[in-house]
Amino acid sequence: MHFGARDLGRLLDQRRETERRCGDRLDHLAYFVLRGTVQDAHKRARLAAIYNIFAFVLLVMFLFVVPRLNAVDSLHPGNGGNSGFSDLDLDNRLRMIFYPAVLGWVLLGVWMLNLRVRAAWIAGTP
Repeated sequence: MHFGARDLGRLLDQRRETERRCGDRLDHLAYFVLRGTVQDAHKRARLAAIYNIFAFVLLVMFLFVVPRLNAVDSLHPGNGGNSGFSDLDLDNRLRMIFYPAVLGWVLLGVWMLNLRVRAAWIAGTP
């Protein structure tokens, strides 16, 4: 079996994506391990807050800075430039599905909020 340069590039892209996903899971696991190892509630809350500050900074870096680096090959839209919505991001067939799906998720969230408010009102708590 012979692999070409394209096949090698595709395998490396899949490996990078898998490593990124595993890294995300490891961040969550580290957070729960950190919280589980400290017994004092005040100290646990303080450590979790510090961890979340660092995690937020890394989140901004990984979501907004790293995908725009030209050295990182990616199939994501906006690689190396602005990832805002434009005519080149979605073709019309995908728009027919995407925008109603977004509307559906928003309406689902509004319905769930409505249920929660009504349940709290029935229980007598604001």
